[in-house]
Amino acid sequence: MNLSIDQWAKITIKLWQERLQNYKIGDSGKLAQSFYHHVNREANGDKSYVLFAFEYYGKMVEWGVGKGVTIANRGHTQTTREKKPWFSDVFFKRLDIIKNEMVKSMSRDALLFVKTNLEKYNIDGSKISPGRSHSKKSTSSSTGEGYSVADYKRVRFK
Repeated sequence: MNLSIDQWAKITIKLWQERLQNYKIGDSGKLAQSFYHHVNREANGDKSYVLFAFEYYGKMVEWGVGKGVTIANRGHTQTTREKKPWFSDVFFKRLDIIKNEMVKSMSRDALLFVKTNLEKYNIDGSKISPGRSHSKKSTSSSTGEGYSVADYKRVRFK
C-alpha cells in the first residue's frame, strides 16, 4: 500500500467528514470545515507525531453530551441526546492501518540496514571480503581453514 503519514491523515479527515454527513451532524458545516492536520517531523525528517484539530463541540456530539447533559449524569438524566460515534471508531480503525504500514516500512528499513551493514567474519576474526574470490581455495566460515572446490565436492557429495 505504501501509504504516507500525510495521505493517511487526509483520508482519516475525509472519513470523519463523511461520518458527519451520515449522522447529519453540523448543518452549518462549521465542524466539517474545521478539520486540520499537521505531521510533525524531527530535525532528521523522521515523523514524530500527527496533530489533528477540529471544533471542540465535535467531541460533545460524539459523547452525546451538552446543554445540561454531562458525561457524569448522562445515564441518569432524561434526554433526547444520542451518542453519535463519528470520531472514535474511524480513528482507531485508521490507527490500525497506519500501524501496519509503519511496521512494514520499519521492517523494510531494518532489513536494508542489516543487509547494508552486516559484515562477515571468519572464526579467527578476519574479515571475509564480499564478492567472488579468484583463488582456487576458499575459506570455511565454520573452521576458518582453506579448502578447494574439489575438497568441497568430495565432502559434500559423499
